[in-house]
Amino acid sequence: MITSGSEPPPSADSLSIAWSDIVRFVRQLNHDLRNHLNAVELQAAYLGELATDPELSSELKRLRGMISQLGIMLQKLSADLAQVKPNFMPYRAADFVEDLRARVAKDFPQQGSAVNWEIQVGEANLHRSTTVATSAARTLHQCVST
Repeated sequence: MITSGSEPPPSADSLSIAWSDIVRFVRQLNHDLRNHLNAVELQAAYLGELATDPELSSELKRLRGMISQLGIMLQKLSADLAQVKPNFMPYRAADFVEDLRARVAKDFPQQGSAVNWEIQVGEANLHRSTTVATSAARTLHQCVST
């Protein structure tokens, strides 16, 4: 379960992660990924300086631009995630699996049939935030569309 941090502590047998910890984790992961992207971008810049072929130089510039855009998207993801204020509500895990199965079947009719949906969730409940889900869906859609 993800908590906003202002809720009473959950029972001892449930897993609980404070929203602020998730934000910190994503921020750190984001930082680590951007460090590697910056190294790749610098390497591409160095290769661009060495390249004598104009076509190769042009492709290296294009590569640097794509890497830079990835870095910008990652930075925006962290900033946007930090702004989200979760409002959690219970959601039966079985309902979630069924809703997800229906959505995958609708959006990916041919690939969806390959998924094994025989998941045993029992009476488990998820605690989800429509704000977080909407924000995550929007961000993922923007990443996939660009």
